[in-house]
Amino acid sequence: MKKLFRLMPKAEQITTFLFVSLFLTCIMLAFSSTVLAVPGEDLSQMEDRTLKLINEARAEKGLKPLIKEKAAWSAARDHSADMANRDYFSHSSPEGKGVLDRIKNYGFSLVGRCLGENIAMNYNTADPVETAVKGWLKSPGHYKNIMDSKFIYTGIGIVKAENGKYYFTQVFWGNY
Repeated sequence: MKKLFRLMPKAEQITTFLFVSLFLTCIMLAFSSTVLAVPGEDLSQMEDRTLKLINEARAEKGLKPLIKEKAAWSAARDHSADMANRDYFSHSSPEGKGVLDRIKNYGFSLVGRCLGENIAMNYNTADPVETAVKGWLKSPGHYKNIMDSKFIYTGIGIVKAENGKYYFTQVFWGNY
């Protein structure tokens, strides 16, 4: 097979390689998680825009911006993906695991720290990010988390499920 491949003109080798790569990628996607992003939609940019809107709201109240933190970001993405994959909406998984359980998986320790979480779910909206952030800012409990000056770090995870629902999780932590 290697000899046959080497005998092909360079352009055919490249075309064959690209075709095989595309085919394998399609196969992997077909058997992967049910969580999908719309083609051309960048969920990472949506997460960054969510943080920008949150920090703008904090700035209006004279608060420092929240800082992206890797463990919180990973825990938030994992929870949004879990809710989307298993079609539930709760701060706790069906097994009863909460934000502390999730963030511990990334080496987080609560000693001397405070922790919070906001979740949102929406669909059929022109701007899912704006809808989620406006909803949080109108809700007393979510607003309290966003405006808590003890919270320094955050992570935001957004996932879009096959059914079109967007799941948002924002994890906050800071020091007492």
